[in-house]
Amino acid sequence: MLYGEYQIRRKSLELVIPVLTTPELSESFVKTLEWLQTNETTKKPLQPYENLD
Repeated sequence: MLYGEYQIRRKSLELVIPVLTTPELSESFVKTLEWLQTNETTKKPLQPYENLD
């Protein structure tokens, strides 16, 4: 890995900024942002926590 690439990834982690490394990931990210403009996410967990032992 190049030093410049390392610096970009490291700084993005510190600032909590996503790094989109492929065109497919970038497209999916944009589609999700567009979807979030008109829809609301669910706030329920996928599985109830009460059955964890």
